[in-house]
Amino acid sequence: MMNRLPPRAKSELARISWREAIKRFTHIDADFVGCEIGLPHHDSYFTVEFYSWWEHPQYLEAVADNKKWKVANAGEGRCLVTVHPKDVIKFQLSQQTEVVDWDFTQEHPLLWDYESHGTITCNSPVTLEQWMEIAAQVEARLAGYIREGKVANLAVKQVHQFGHTGSFGLGQFPLTVFHQLCLLLDEYGIRYYIPYEPKPKDLPVLFLIDGDGYIIANDFEVDVPDFVHKPEWFQPR
Repeated sequence: MMNRLPPRAKSELARISWREAIKRFTHIDADFVGCEIGLPHHDSYFTVEFYSWWEHPQYLEAVADNKKWKVANAGEGRCLVTVHPKDVIKFQLSQQTEVVDWDFTQEHPLLWDYESHGTITCNSPVTLEQWMEIAAQVEARLAGYIREGKVANLAVKQVHQFGHTGSFGLGQFPLTVFHQLCLLLDEYGIRYYIPYEPKPKDLPVLFLIDGDGYIIANDFEVDVPDFVHKPEWFQPR
């Protein structure tokens, strides 16, 4: 369990799904209020406070008309928004006073461990240079939060030690990587055998906080208040 500053209030609001939440909130510029995370079935929460100025009706009109705009003096419009993880699997959080960006996703390297993995055995030599090129192209074809070198590290030791032999186990790869990797091996003319092909399965959800903090859980719900958008808070330029 991890304790933070206590939340200012317990929300009794109706909850929305994480899928709906990502349609409304990503770049939130929020103040961190508090959280409590427990494994696995603890009543966990993560609470921030912000104002959703991007939902102001006059802002939406200005954007649609390609007009300049400014939202100001909306401090009183800030509300508590609480994320409720369901069945927490893993988390990593650090001390913080604000949350600038957050996201919910099922496509991220942090979730690769929870995917089905397929095995690839190479029947052609593979140089380390070839492998680094192939891995870089796999990363380029994958959307989302793929950091440089993430795919290469999955098999760099195997290629370095055994790539010259022409018959070696390249390794086990998560479904997200597996099919793209097979396509690249075909393009490079590298013969390979698939002892086991991965199958799709239900994945947990990743709640990503400012790029480094995260919570992985089976599901998330979000308490969202009815934000007030006063006309005087919008100042067209």
